[in-house]
Amino acid sequence: MPSILISPATRSVDIPILITLAVVLVACLMLWLQASSSRRVK
Repeated sequence: MPSILISPATRSVDIPILITLAVVLVACLMLWLQASSSRRVK
């Protein structure tokens, strides 16, 4: 029973965390691509 009660709460908490993690990963990828491209140009 506790797991059934906890699962909806964890789902509601996990969604924003997953979104923020995805945004951070995309930002890191963009910065890494910019750094690699600038290194290639130099």
